[in-house]
Amino acid sequence: MQRLCDRLPRMRFFKRQFFMGFSPMDINFKDHVGFMPGGDRARFSEIVENHHVESTRQDKPIYCCQDCGDVEMKRYALVVYDDGSVLETKAVCPRCGKNMQIVRRVDEITTLNCPECWKGRIAITDAMLWD
Repeated sequence: MQRLCDRLPRMRFFKRQFFMGFSPMDINFKDHVGFMPGGDRARFSEIVENHHVESTRQDKPIYCCQDCGDVEMKRYALVVYDDGSVLETKAVCPRCGKNMQIVRRVDEITTLNCPECWKGRIAITDAMLWD
């Protein structure tokens, strides 16, 4: 005799929590870089400490992989230094290794397919000021 749950399709849910925006810890570019993964942190720290920095930009956007549909929040940084040289973060998908694209507006998240089933759309269930 087969149990009922063995006959039902397995339901997989995509559930992630993202903290977009800035906190007081992110106002300073050096602090923002300090929270980045090792390779990015080392590259940006070297530029900030050893070069003439002309301008910086930082953010914590949502990224989406165009190949596998994975959705991640990653730190973004851009620094223009010395004679106009530019260093910018690149987001690589942890699932498939391809480059990810920034989701420019929060409402665009609801246009993305679920990365688990590819049938449904992502829904935002809660939004709040977190800082």
